[in-house]
Amino acid sequence: MSDPLPARRALLTAGLVAVSVLAAGCSADDARPVGQAPSVAGSPSSDGTSTDAWVRGLDRPTGIGFALPEAARPARSTRPAQGGAEVVSREYAAAVGDVRLSVSVLTTPTQPAAVRRTVRAQYLPFLVVDTVQAQGASEAGVVSNSRLRGVGLRGYDSQLTFVQKDRRAVWFTRAVELPRTVVVAQAVAYVRPDEDAVDRVRAQFRRLTDGLDIPTS
Repeated sequence: MSDPLPARRALLTAGLVAVSVLAAGCSADDARPVGQAPSVAGSPSSDGTSTDAWVRGLDRPTGIGFALPEAARPARSTRPAQGGAEVVSREYAAAVGDVRLSVSVLTTPTQPAAVRRTVRAQYLPFLVVDTVQAQGASEAGVVSNSRLRGVGLRGYDSQLTFVQKDRRAVWFTRAVELPRTVVVAQAVAYVRPDEDAVDRVRAQFRRLTDGLDIPTS
């Protein structure tokens, strides 16, 4: 897919802040990016999804709701950004087999409106590809990047891929911009380069995004 952002390098420094936050815990060093996969409520069905209900969670500072295979506590991290602001991430993560699922809530508390200048939903997948290519990944590219329709908020669903350390990343993201927050939901698996894992990772991604509850006011 061609890159629609000729001036993207101007945003790279700010965008790498978001990439460094979002990529935390996602590593090709291990087929299970979050370490040993946690126990998952329910048994997998033929399409790889759990047959039982996932656990509802809530990011209390923002009121953003989500569902994951098991209860997750927020992992908080902070990165410096441009203009003196800091990007603060609260990430909630769990796994189904080798698929890591996460919801990250990104804010810039000292300059609340700056988060939308620092973390641009449309450009995140391209910045991830830039970053992993700089780290030596091959066959890196954005497979799709489409704007969400009918949701009343600016957001993008994306798929990207790359090969690193003999593993292929199958990576789906949804990034949604709110006035003072950016929410990113991800489903990521690192698989053998010859494995066709797109459908099963996509199925988990759809279940993750179906469980998002993002206040619009």
